[in-house]
Amino acid sequence: LDDARRVLLIGRKALGGEEKLRSVKTLEVKGEFKRSAGPSNLEGELRIRLETPDRLRRDEDLTLPGGGPAISRTEVLNGTAVWDDSSGAIGLAGGRGGFGGRFGGGRDGVPDPQGGGRARLDPTQIEELQRRGRQADFARLKLAWLLTADAQAVWIGTAESPDGTADVLEITAPNVPAMRLFLDASSQMPLMIT
Repeated sequence: LDDARRVLLIGRKALGGEEKLRSVKTLEVKGEFKRSAGPSNLEGELRIRLETPDRLRRDEDLTLPGGGPAISRTEVLNGTAVWDDSSGAIGLAGGRGGFGGRFGGGRDGVPDPQGGGRARLDPTQIEELQRRGRQADFARLKLAWLLTADAQAVWIGTAESPDGTADVLEITAPNVPAMRLFLDASSQMPLMIT
């Protein structure tokens, strides 16, 4: 075995073993989060549901500072289909299927490559960007939580910090940015993914 496959196999054993991890069809994680938004901090609850082979659902419920209106946001990948749903704060999102005016041209559009102001993305471009982003998220989560990757893994080396050492693997797949996975060198449990 090459070093990367060996490290992944040992890591999968540390997470419960090949048979148990292979039997996982659905994984749901729930927790609280804090996010910086300019000068403010947003807090809320995050739920992520991962279903193999290709389904991802992300639900965020957050509260604006000062007791403002609550915001609920859902992002879904179902095979190749994607959709969004948002409710709450006015102007943050446009409801099912998109981001409202965020990609709609004018001052909220994206720069026009010919330099003539802002370009307008059509709905198929928005959907493709969402699909690629969600597929990348799915791949990252599957790698981080199940140590499963449908891509090539290469052992990069050992990272050292005051807290210990980690084996570092680089995972590359088509249409997904390269990922680096850090596994604790002594326990082989996942530490971080970048």
